[in-house]
Order: sequence, then structure tokens, then C-alpha cells
Amino acid sequence: SLPAEAGSLSARPDSAFTYDLAVEGTTNGQIKVTFYTTYNPGVSILGVALKYDSNRLSFSKRVVDLDYASVLSGNAKSNNVEMGLVTSVTSTQVVPNSGQLDYENPIYISYFFDVKDKSKSNYEFSANVYAYKSQFENINFDNTNLTGNYPDETIMETVNKGMYIRKIGDIIPDSIIRLEDAIEVLNLLAICEDTDTYPAPSMLNTYLTCSSSSQLSNGSTLVWNQRFKDTLYANNVAFAEVADCDQNGLIEQEDADMLMEYYAQQSAAQSPESLINTEISKVVYAEITM
Repeated sequence: SLPAEAGSLSARPDSAFTYDLAVEGTTNGQIKVTFYTTYNPGVSILGVALKYDSNRLSFSKRVVDLDYASVLSGNAKSNNVEMGLVTSVTSTQVVPNSGQLDYENPIYISYFFDVKDKSKSNYEFSANVYAYKSQFENINFDNTNLTGNYPDETIMETVNKGMYIRKIGDIIPDSIIRLEDAIEVLNLLAICEDTDTYPAPSMLNTYLTCSSSSQLSNGSTLVWNQRFKDTLYANNVAFAEVADCDQNGLIEQEDADMLMEYYAQQSAAQSPESLINTEISKVVYAEITM
């Protein structure tokens, strides 16, 4: 479950901009922390600082979601190990005759960390927006001094520690590969196309973990974690990797075709050779506090 209360801009309490943090494990045992907007009235410059325990964690990389990245003209980050602080700033493109435009869609910025000591189980994360420019709200500030009482907003959440295991292709988790598994992959792809969502497991896991919603073409709202709660999870841990049957980092028509072929060979008492029905795992380290 995610926190009910979102962080806000301490420098400008009158802003409608709000955000949260979400955490998940990855298949290679890293910790992934995602800064995401819960309401974005429109922003053209966004500076985010993420605080982490550098004694226990090592910063690996930062990834901006593809939709937001496509409108950026500036995208920079810096990691201060001594402070345990990753700062990043993004800036939208300038349109001729219009100037710099606000970006009004949800924003996801994910940070990946390697665990130095796996025997430890207590990690702390916190975030702060230190730079913000919004044409719509007529707000523009840049607080570059990130020392002192940091951060202004801290959100508490605990994620259960453990090893989580699913089988590739077993979309409907019953330990049997059926046609329904292939149909569910096709349903997922149709939803991704309808909502203009890039069908990468890493992106989908973020949507599932952050309780994101998307507007469908028929006017209804899709809440990702509700729609896929019975298929793309392992004990409440997002696990979209199960739909990536060839494990190439992208869920495609070929994955559904592979499932159908596997089912047909299985029905003919053959022994299919593929990654389908093999176990994949991810580790989540807790207590994780945000």
C-alpha cells in the first residue's frame, strides 16, 4: 500500500503540485525508488533532491519516464556520496513564438541503488523539490542550499523484506500455462496501446507500484494496480516481468505468440524449449522508510 498523504512544495505552500515516493525491488536485487507526481498543474523546470543512506546503499542510476523525457531540453543529475544526496534538474523544451511550455502529465523519476550490506534491513529515503517553475501557477523558485534541516517532507512506508518468485508466462498464477495467459498478454498490450504506455516491465512496475491511473479512449479511467492485481504481482510486489516471455525488456506480440506456441506443444505432449515456465525472482529489502 502507498501513503495516503503526498508531499507538497514547502517553498510555496500555495502550489497545487504534489508528489510521493514509491519503492520496489528489481530482478537483479537493486532497490528502485520512484519520485512521482500525484498532481501536476504544469511544470517547466523541476529540481528534485533524493536523500539516501550512502553508508548502506550505492547509487547506481536515475531514469526519467519516456513521456516526460521526450519533452525535455535539459536533464542533468549529480550524486554527492558524502551527503547521501542525488540532485537532478529537468527543463522542458522552448517552442518558437511560445517560449518554454509547461508539462502537465504525470512525471516519474526512478532511482536505482545497490545494497552494500545485505544483512542490513533498514533504509531511509526522502525527497524534496528544490527548484520549480510553472507558467500556469506563476511560481518560480530555486533553493540550491540543500543542507540544514532536510528534507521538508518525509513520507513513511514499510515494504516487506523477502524473495519474491514468479514463473515466466504464468500470467494468471496457477502454475499452468494456458491460452488465458496469452490472452491476458494481448489485453495488456491493448491497454498499453490505448493509453500510449510503453510496454516495458520496468515502466509497468512503476505504474503498478505507484497506483497510477490512465485515461482510456472510451472515457473511463484505468487504475493499473486494480486491473492487474490478480496477474502482475507476487504478494503485492509488482512483477510485470512475467509477461516478458523472452526477457528482452519489452512486452510484445511475440510474447503472446510464444505462449500460444508453448501451449500447443504442451498439448501435443512435446517438451517446449523456451524461458516460459521458468522461475524469476526479485529481492526486496526492508524495513524501507520513505
